[in-house]
Amino acid sequence: MSSSTTVFERISVLFSDLIDSEMDRRASGGPSGCFSVNTALEATDDPELAVPLQQLTASLHRRLSIMADYLLAGQASGDISCRLPPRAQAEIINGAVVGMRVAARVGSRRESMRAIADGALIALRP
Repeated sequence: MSSSTTVFERISVLFSDLIDSEMDRRASGGPSGCFSVNTALEATDDPELAVPLQQLTASLHRRLSIMADYLLAGQASGDISCRLPPRAQAEIINGAVVGMRVAARVGSRRESMRAIADGALIALRP
């Protein structure tokens, strides 16, 4: 990816790469979904997994903060919509990634995952 690639384009590529990765994994018979998502889903009800859940939560907050900073830069350059605060947009991106991982886990088609990604991109498009 060139340095002239916009923030919006990079996020779109992130989504496309994620979809391709999930579809390739499924085609090769590998596991689908995401270790973090799967762990978080299981850990919420298991007191023995409280520490890993706290670590996942802390990691999530760090990733959201970094993504919000990235989106703020995109807003400043006019590449990302200013209709929502960067933190809200970061949450939408995260929600889309999690949604696509869960969709992959339950065997959804590429088109379903693409719809999730496209919905998230609407919140970013200037």
